[in-house]
Amino acid sequence: MKVMFYVVGVLLWVLCSGCSTISVTHDQLPYPANNYTDKITVYSTAAGARPHAIGQRKMPYLAWIPVGAILADKSVNSQMMEDIKGILTNIGYDTSVIRRSDVRTAPTVNCIIRRYGFKNYPMFFPACWWSGRIIVEVQLISVSGQVVWDKEFMAKGMSGGLGGYDQAITQANTNILNYMVDALSSEEFHAALVNAANNTQVMVPLVIKKSRYEKE
Repeated sequence: MKVMFYVVGVLLWVLCSGCSTISVTHDQLPYPANNYTDKITVYSTAAGARPHAIGQRKMPYLAWIPVGAILADKSVNSQMMEDIKGILTNIGYDTSVIRRSDVRTAPTVNCIIRRYGFKNYPMFFPACWWSGRIIVEVQLISVSGQVVWDKEFMAKGMSGGLGGYDQAITQANTNILNYMVDALSSEEFHAALVNAANNTQVMVPLVIKKSRYEKE
């Protein structure tokens, strides 16, 4: 009887699997009291990552067999830049969006998504745990195309019980955006922006370096 229960459960899981589409959201973000008003631009889309595929559902007890993908209803490359623009605007910056093919007229924020992935661990089906992480690199680029500020962020998300991959994704997304709020509202970032606008900072070449989180 117990074996039949698990067999039926696995069959239902497989039949109900396939691609699932969710909206990538985040909890409310806290913003500091200090407001800056400098002009800044952000790219309309982030570099890297797969635009929509953000997770993978695995077969119960056979966790190496994928049975469905988790898709974002909107490109995470676009969503990430919308969130960064929202952060900069709420901090007080005069923020506008440009395409990567546009000519930069102000210091520009670039984002490289190095990892955006989640998967489940159904070894103890019907209980299921979801885990994953987001790794991004945020850069401030001068009008002349040189990096004047560069910082990497990593956040993990986890949820357990009878499902809840959306909870794990929301948790990680909220955490990474909170880290960005702290960094983009800092005096260090503002000083880099002012120096870039005045062309007084020593520039370094634009290099996409290897993530320090890749082997973790």
